[in-house]
Amino acid sequence: MTKGINGNKMRTIECAACGQSVTKRMPEGRKFCSLECYRSGERPDRRRGEERPCEVCGLVVYVKATQIKKSSNFFCSPEHANEWQRRNKDRYSCKNCGVIFTRSPSNKNHTTPTYCSIPCRDADPSRRDRLIQMNVEQAVKKTNKLEMAGYAILDEIGEAYEPQKLMFGKFCVDAIYADLRIVVQFDGDYWHGHPINFPTPDARQARRMNIDRSQDAYFTKAGYTVLRLWESDIKKNRTGAVDSVRDTIHAATLPMAA
Repeated sequence: MTKGINGNKMRTIECAACGQSVTKRMPEGRKFCSLECYRSGERPDRRRGEERPCEVCGLVVYVKATQIKKSSNFFCSPEHANEWQRRNKDRYSCKNCGVIFTRSPSNKNHTTPTYCSIPCRDADPSRRDRLIQMNVEQAVKKTNKLEMAGYAILDEIGEAYEPQKLMFGKFCVDAIYADLRIVVQFDGDYWHGHPINFPTPDARQARRMNIDRSQDAYFTKAGYTVLRLWESDIKKNRTGAVDSVRDTIHAATLPMAA
């Protein structure tokens, strides 16, 4: 037999699909004369998997070799796979809609789940009333040092504003220029995760940063501009903080572009 450039030799085989005798350069072990025959012929050797019983009902199913390497549990349907996943989960009744839902014991965050979903949680009237009461209490609380320094900056500018304003029944903002639709927040560097002073926020800071982004998006969608003044700027870069407020007010008073 003559060896080809790519290492294949002249071989004669009987095609396993069409049965014709074919002589051409091909690798050792070739069983088909062409790609078309390969695709149309029977290939029992391709089934390298095994038959395994379903973990839920015991029905024997064929499992591919790649799946056997990844898992030790096999199922005859997605429904039985989901049932197996729920086997060790605790059952709860949603306080708002009454639907029975499940949670893994390791995912309770040390508290008993009350709602089946975030929409159900937010739709609970009693929870909304509690949030409103919390914001009202925050609105009348004693002004802290950071807020006092922030209000001093706003007083210097001279534009009328409202301090500690409850918005939309859910957010208490530090200050608002109602006519200009500008919200001003005084953010503590640590508590709100200043990106320069705290480049790697901890879990508490990350949660607060997510809340801040969510609130900003809510106000923006409602047509407000949100200006956040960092504690370090209010205390150490007062001029810069004043300029930020003035620039925001100036931008809000400009006529809309045609």
